[in-house]
Amino acid sequence: MTASERRLGVLPLTLFTGGILLYLLVSPPLLTALNIPYDAPKGNFVFKLHPGTYVVFLAFAMAHLTRGNPLTSLWRSMAGAKQIALYGMTVSCIFLYELARFGTSGPAFIIDTLLMPAVCALFLQLVDRRMLRFFLGLVIAVVTMNAALGIGESILHRRIVPYTVSGGVVLKEDAFRSTALMGHPLVNALITGTTLFFCLALPLNALFRGALMGILLLGLLSFGGRTSLAITSVVLGVYLAYGALRRLLAGQLSYVQITGGLVGVFVGLGALAGAVLLTGVGERIFSHMKWDRSADVRIHVWLALRYMSRSDILFGISVKQIQAITYRLGLEYPLSTIENFWLLMLMNMGAIGLGFFVWSLANVCWRYGSMNVPGVRAALIVFLVAASSNNSLCSKTCCLVLLFVLLQCARSYAPPADRRVGPLRAAPVPPTPKLAGAGA
Repeated sequence: MTASERRLGVLPLTLFTGGILLYLLVSPPLLTALNIPYDAPKGNFVFKLHPGTYVVFLAFAMAHLTRGNPLTSLWRSMAGAKQIALYGMTVSCIFLYELARFGTSGPAFIIDTLLMPAVCALFLQLVDRRMLRFFLGLVIAVVTMNAALGIGESILHRRIVPYTVSGGVVLKEDAFRSTALMGHPLVNALITGTTLFFCLALPLNALFRGALMGILLLGLLSFGGRTSLAITSVVLGVYLAYGALRRLLAGQLSYVQITGGLVGVFVGLGALAGAVLLTGVGERIFSHMKWDRSADVRIHVWLALRYMSRSDILFGISVKQIQAITYRLGLEYPLSTIENFWLLMLMNMGAIGLGFFVWSLANVCWRYGSMNVPGVRAALIVFLVAASSNNSLCSKTCCLVLLFVLLQCARSYAPPADRRVGPLRAAPVPPTPKLAGAGA
C-alpha cells in the first residue's frame, strides 16, 4: 500500500483515476452516439456535465472526508497551492456571475473546462510523489495510444467515433482529419502537442523516448492542426538545440555523442518523412499549407466587437447574443464559429471577468513555469499559443484539465531543493480520537 493509499484510502484514488480516464476516453461525439445530450443546444443540466466531472468531484469530496474535518482538510490543501486556490475561486465567481445574469444556458462549460482543472490539481496536492508519477505516466500512455489510433484512422480514412458537434451535427471536410478518442481534431492536436513535452521529464531510455515522441508527432499530423504542429515543431527544435548547445559549451558532450546525436536526428527525421510518404498521414496539413479562408476567418472574427456596446464589452453578453453576432459575421454555427477563445471569453465574461481570469491563470502558469523540470515551460508555451488559435477553452473540453494534471504531476520530478513549487508532501491524516474510557 502506497503512502497516498494510507492517507486517502483506495476508493478516492480509484475514483480519481477513473475520472481522468473518462475525460481522456469519452468525448462529446461519443456521448452523442450514446444518446446523451452533452453538447446539444438543449437538454437537462444534469447531462451538460461530463461523466468524468461527477466522478472526480466524488473522489475529491471523499478524499477530504477521509481526513477528518473536510473543511479543515480543504483549507490546508488550498493553503499549500495558493495560486491554484485563487484560480479556482476566480472561476467559481465567474460561474456564479454567469448563472445569475444569463441562467443555466451556457455556464456548464465553465465547470467542465475551467473549474475542474483546479479541482484535479487540488486533489493531486494530497497524493505522494509515487502516485503523481503514476498519474503522469498514465496520461502520457493514454494520449500516446490516442495518437496511434489517430494515425490508424488517417491511414484507413475511417473513424472510431462519428465526427459530430452540437449534439449530432455531422461535419464533412474536404480533407480527412482523425478524431480518435477525444472527439475534435483540434482538441486532439492541442493535447497531443502539449503532452509531447512532458515526455522530456520522464527518466526514459533515449531510444524509447524518441519512439514515443515520434508517435505523438505523427499523431499531430493525423489530427491536422496546423498551428499545433507548427508551434510544437518550432518549440521542440529550439528546446533540443538549446539543450545541446549548453552541454556542448559546458564540455559535457564527446565527439561520439555529437556525431551519434546528429545521425540520430537525421534518421529520426527520415523515418518520420518516410512514414508520412508511405501512409499519407498529414494529408490535410500539406494540402492546406497556405493562407486560406480558415486563416482569414480567424482575423475577420475580431469584427465582432463592432456589434457590441461598451457595456457589452465590459460585462459580457449571453450565448444567444454571441450566436447572433456569429451569424452577422457570416459564420454558420455550429459548422463554423469564432475560433478564438480569448475573444469568446471577452464576449461571454466581459473585459472585467476576462481580466480576473487571465490574472489568476497567469499566476498558475508562473507557479508551474518556475519549476526546474525539463519540458514544462515549453509545454506551457505550446499550449497557450495553440489554444489561442481555436475555441477549445470556450467549449466543453478536457484540455485544461489534462494540462493542470500533467503540470501538477510533473512536480514529482522537481529537485528537492526547488523551493518555488513548495514542499511535495501531503498533510498528515488527523489522529483518530480515542473512545471515552479507552486506554484507562
